[in-house]
Amino acid sequence: LIIIFGIFWLLGENPGEIHWNWKGLLPNLTSLNELVLISGVLLGLAGLEMSSVHAQNVVNPKKDYLLGIFSSALLIIIVSILGGLSIANVVPLEKIELTSAGMEAFRFFFQAFQIPWMTPLISAITAFGAVGMLSTWIAGPSRGLLAAAADGDLPPIFHKSNRHGMPVAILTTQAILVTILSTLFLFMPSVNSSYWALIALSSVLYQLMYILMFLSLLVLRYKKPAMKRPYEIPFGKVGLWLVGGFGITGSTFGLFFAFFPPAQFSVGKLFLFESFLIGGILFFCSIPLLCYRFRKHFHSKEV
Repeated sequence: LIIIFGIFWLLGENPGEIHWNWKGLLPNLTSLNELVLISGVLLGLAGLEMSSVHAQNVVNPKKDYLLGIFSSALLIIIVSILGGLSIANVVPLEKIELTSAGMEAFRFFFQAFQIPWMTPLISAITAFGAVGMLSTWIAGPSRGLLAAAADGDLPPIFHKSNRHGMPVAILTTQAILVTILSTLFLFMPSVNSSYWALIALSSVLYQLMYILMFLSLLVLRYKKPAMKRPYEIPFGKVGLWLVGGFGITGSTFGLFFAFFPPAQFSVGKLFLFESFLIGGILFFCSIPLLCYRFRKHFHSKEV
């Protein structure tokens, strides 16, 4: 919807905040201030690999699944670029908020097209959609952790589930951790800086996972070449190393640039920002390592 409004705004030759030339549209890859935003971009593409569990249900996974993944990634990139341009063209740079820029653009368009009554309606619909998306992100990984707990990879207390099959202890722990992380908004200079710090931490953890995943791809294909798989990367070892190499390189760049805060807004003391990221990495990475270290004790206990 916001893309459609942005197109109509351009067709009407209305004034905008963007200079529509190559210099204004293309990012400056020599500027560190712009390269650091790559972490947020990569986070927007995170999660596409979750669909791989359905690859075996596709009629021709070697062809159709690959086409589906590329189509999804391309669609996400196009929608993100066009949506971002629509917002940036009507919301001044100094007024862009990471948490509310979309709604600010909607409010601007609705007032410009003389339908201001649409603003609260879209706000309510957006909030409703966010709640639905939130429930998916909360329930999905929690059910996965419940399966790990059932295999004895988590302490016995996390084996518990309610009559609906939802892992109560895991959800409670998740709520406590999210509440603690949310207190970051109380200590950072602005909402933008707090939001970016959380994005950077999420991106770093994702990139670490992706690096391990791509390394596992290379190792397993060489250690177990004869294993029958529902899907294999085409073009043999060339395709394998292209995908694995580009994946590891891209994830490493995203991981590196996440430690540099954008110049568009202040994150306060750089030491505190870096400490938050490093502390978050150590904390969240230590949990699975500790669980793996003491897993033999989990098998011997009953809930």
